[in-house]
Amino acid sequence: MKSKNRLFCYLMILALLICFACGDPDDNEKREKDTPEDPSGPTVPLNPNNEEEADNSWGLWFGVWDWDRWTFEQVPTPATISPRLAAFNDGAIAVLSARLLMADDVGGQGYQRAFYLSYRFDDGTWIEAKELVRLEPGSTQASIAAGEDNQLHVLFSDGGEPVHLIVKETGVASYFPQPTSFSADTSTLASGPDGRLHAVFGEWGLSHQVFVDEQWSEVNTFERGSYPSLKFGPEGSGHLVFLSPRGMDFTDGYLLMHYALAGNQWVGGVVMPEQVFYPSPQISVDYLGRTHILAPSAQGLLYLVQDKEQPDGWYHEVVAGDSWRTGLEYCDIITSMGIPIIAYRDAATAKGYAGWRPDGDWELGAFNGFEGGFVGIDLTLNMALVPNIVFSGWKVSETETPFF
Repeated sequence: MKSKNRLFCYLMILALLICFACGDPDDNEKREKDTPEDPSGPTVPLNPNNEEEADNSWGLWFGVWDWDRWTFEQVPTPATISPRLAAFNDGAIAVLSARLLMADDVGGQGYQRAFYLSYRFDDGTWIEAKELVRLEPGSTQASIAAGEDNQLHVLFSDGGEPVHLIVKETGVASYFPQPTSFSADTSTLASGPDGRLHAVFGEWGLSHQVFVDEQWSEVNTFERGSYPSLKFGPEGSGHLVFLSPRGMDFTDGYLLMHYALAGNQWVGGVVMPEQVFYPSPQISVDYLGRTHILAPSAQGLLYLVQDKEQPDGWYHEVVAGDSWRTGLEYCDIITSMGIPIIAYRDAATAKGYAGWRPDGDWELGAFNGFEGGFVGIDLTLNMALVPNIVFSGWKVSETETPFF
């Protein structure tokens, strides 16, 4: 009976999304954006169980690692850009992704972008994606976080302004963070142990805001910050990593910044100031409170972990050479039982890789059965602490990837 009630709740949420997405578009003035070169992308089959239809196809792929092999299945969605994962306490997984719509699709000139939301239950069944919201062209990135009572928090940029949606059983509610002078084109969301929702967003400057009693309030700001990643560890320890330009603009690369939250104040600064970093760094905090960072750099894809025995407090090593061009959203890191688990697209080979570091040495393996892609990689742990992944790519054969 519980599973039937849960299925009914998710079906109600997605039915309400249809009504929400059909509302009138926002008439606020939008910031002009560059026209995308290829807004449509390859055709995506929606039936993840039809092997003949899915072969040699571009799509959004969801994977589960059982500590021996990755097993993949296609997400039933037409949206394959910038996917995000969120895990709920009942074992369900939410997948949010974006799609750029051409003029013919929207009955007019120009382009629009749409965010789609789908759910996967712990028994492996999917609810096909429904459109969440449709906007003018702009950043296709969004941040999501699972909340209480199966609520999903979504943060995205609408013409540079931050918009916060809460998707729940009774409908979709809209909220607006406090106005700032920063664009919201890069963002991160995380729920703190006290139940408060934290957002860090901006471009060329970051705003840290907290959502309490259905109101957003600004706590701190960071000058010249972009590409934030925020995670909370045990005992409420919040950790933030972001990039800051080394010069007057991004042409000289970036500095890597790390801060820890102490009360309402952030304490930290530059990590490895001699190193040149690139978008986008990712962060994870293990159950011991240690911070793990995966960041593209001029040396390659760098892994960093806090280590008090090191002179600067960080141990670091190159995981993959010549991988700084992996670029935005092309790598991610999580930790399970204190062990770092990573996924990334290698620039030299255009192949996707995953790995872990169970005993101090990295064990890496390629994702078999795919030919390119590996765009928008996002990792999460489900409630059983099992790694899940989502990315866009071309499937050509097997969807099982044994390695290690």
